[in-house]
Amino acid sequence: MRKTLVIAVIVGLVTLAAGYAIGMKLGSDNTSAGYDKKLEQIKSSFLSQGDMKVVSGTVKSVNGNTLTVETMNLGSFLEGTPQVREVTAGSNTKITRQEPMDQAELQKLREPYQKLGYSFSMPFRQVDAKISDIKAGNHVTVTANQNIKMEKAFEAATIVVLMSTVSVPSTVPAPKAQ
Repeated sequence: MRKTLVIAVIVGLVTLAAGYAIGMKLGSDNTSAGYDKKLEQIKSSFLSQGDMKVVSGTVKSVNGNTLTVETMNLGSFLEGTPQVREVTAGSNTKITRQEPMDQAELQKLREPYQKLGYSFSMPFRQVDAKISDIKAGNHVTVTANQNIKMEKAFEAATIVVLMSTVSVPSTVPAPKAQ
């Protein structure tokens, strides 16, 4: 019985050592080249987003005619698109900002749509703006004339400063006692 136990332990150790050696040999493909090959296989199984000519995000800083914009990464998580971009406003860049419409103007625009049974929900108009109107914290949508998918810096064709749709009072008044 003792002899059987010793043989079982030896067979177990030999099996463990052989498994370790085989695993190390097969696992040696996990080098950088092997990892890169597997990553490319995974990437190819996902649909690529293709060209990208529009980004949206928050302005982090303005320096002369260059905006630093932290973008929302809507590309594939495997493609590694940059999240911080340097956007230059060139001499041909069209800059606009959204401005809220007053209720009378908005209602006048809504009426023809409502008569046809459609809704109209664009409560702002586009007005011309300058680079100096853009401040840190503004939300912008930027278009370019070329593919900017992997570009960290590029010249904008258009920059639209988006209207904030959320208005939160800094203090909420207490209810009046009756």
